[in-house]
Amino acid sequence: MAYRFSLVTPYLIGITLLVLSSCTCETEESAYELNEADRGFMTNLYGYNEYKLQAASLAIENGKTATQTLASDIEQDLELTRNRLKTIAANTHYTLPDAIPADAATQLSALIATSPETFDIHYVQSQLTQVAADIALLEKELEEGTEPSVMALTQEYLPVLQLHKAWLEELLDTL
Repeated sequence: MAYRFSLVTPYLIGITLLVLSSCTCETEESAYELNEADRGFMTNLYGYNEYKLQAASLAIENGKTATQTLASDIEQDLELTRNRLKTIAANTHYTLPDAIPADAATQLSALIATSPETFDIHYVQSQLTQVAADIALLEKELEEGTEPSVMALTQEYLPVLQLHKAWLEELLDTL
């Protein structure tokens, strides 16, 4: 697992540069509206991103060292994605959800109720399930999406999620 951490810093720098370079400063006059499909995608991605942020926070607080480290790395990527989604929403006059989806709230409640002895494995398994669903969501958006800013986010975030999946699988093998 040690080799993964040597890749994190350059990777995060690269993602940060991608996000900063692709963000546009649009004025009120240049704002536009998202179509219904892209709004649905943004709602789902944001809601599940918020769920994963809350789960990562729990893992940082309650997990063992390896889980805490991984959750911290994932949390940084999730924060970047959250900010990017908020920028797109602001530029398109779209309001993101205030709450996480109901199924994610149920998963979060189950994670909160998990015993300390099994917390790490439950966290990793729940996040693997969610990352797989998020990857499918992004792949669908790549096929069907139309909004350039949403498509750019999707293209940049898909490899990040694939990396998260690999990290989670690697950690699961050690638990």
